[in-house]
Amino acid sequence: MHRLLLLAALLLPGAAVAQDDDQTPTDPRDALMQARATYADGNYEACARSYAAAIDLGVVNEGVAYNAACCFALAGDTEQAFVYLQQSLDTGWRDTEKMLADSDLDTLHDDPRWTEAVAAAEANFAAYASTINRELMEMHAADQNERHALMRGELTWDAVGPNDDRRRARVYEMAEAGEIVAAADYYPAAMIFQHGRDSTDYRNARDFAQRAFELDPTHSTASWLLAAATDRYLWSIDQPQVYGTQTTKDDDGRWTI
Repeated sequence: MHRLLLLAALLLPGAAVAQDDDQTPTDPRDALMQARATYADGNYEACARSYAAAIDLGVVNEGVAYNAACCFALAGDTEQAFVYLQQSLDTGWRDTEKMLADSDLDTLHDDPRWTEAVAAAEANFAAYASTINRELMEMHAADQNERHALMRGELTWDAVGPNDDRRRARVYEMAEAGEIVAAADYYPAAMIFQHGRDSTDYRNARDFAQRAFELDPTHSTASWLLAAATDRYLWSIDQPQVYGTQTTKDDDGRWTI
């Protein structure tokens, strides 16, 4: 499941505080924040409802639909899990490796529809891979997979940090060589720098995301990443956020902007 940025904000000003689990959010960002919080608490039924609410409120991308499928599967609702997994595939989900390794979806594996879903993800991947810088795609996948492993307790930041540094250095080389061309190249480059160490890295993330969005304004995750990178850069230089995408837990364990 996308447990980190994957998924967490829109190009909308002024985030509101997440509501109680039994309330239906009326703002998409509230729904996404509530979904993350209830997932962390193990309340998978509430998590599923919150992701479904976000989609009903207009958040249409493969990551959010995939997360909804995960929560429905964990809640024991196989039918709705496949509904949202299919929506994820229809909107471009292509990470077959993640699907197969994701324990959130284990309960779906014995259903005949699972094989069809995996095949659809493979087809999406093949279509996507034919148009992009494959090395950048693979680095982005490694970046995301390591963060999922962090959340599962399988890796530590001491292991991931040096890998992040190497990935950023390689992206610098690619940029200098003119090997970052399409929106689908600029987006993973931006995400790699979004996981940097300082304001210079975050500024690069913002600039790469801006270019991805300019080249493909319909790229919904590029617009989200542009918002998140802008906010993280501003935060790093002690300036206020614009979109309110960057959150942290306060001393009471509540997520705050």
